[in-house]
Amino acid sequence: MERYINADKLYDDLMLMANDEHNKGCFPSVSTVLEDIADYISVLDGADVREVVHGEWIVTGRTNVYGGKEIQCPKCGDTVMVQDIKREHYCRNCGADMRGEK
Repeated sequence: MERYINADKLYDDLMLMANDEHNKGCFPSVSTVLEDIADYISVLDGADVREVVHGEWIVTGRTNVYGGKEIQCPKCGDTVMVQDIKREHYCRNCGADMRGEK
């Protein structure tokens, strides 16, 4: 499984290390610096992300007495009654982005 990291945090941490008094004045080889960076990246915690899933609502044809329409998520199969399908940008169950395939 892929692991994602926060690039801004990585940059800030590397800049802190570069400006640390213990590291100033050292002249390590480029390969040593690259190994140190790679080692640092390898121990970073992964970010809590997930792949964005896209789709389009399926209108089931069912309605209620209030004029609501039943729509179904093509990704998880969950259904919901809504008044305005255009206002439903995400599946309430699985979080899929329902603004069209990307």
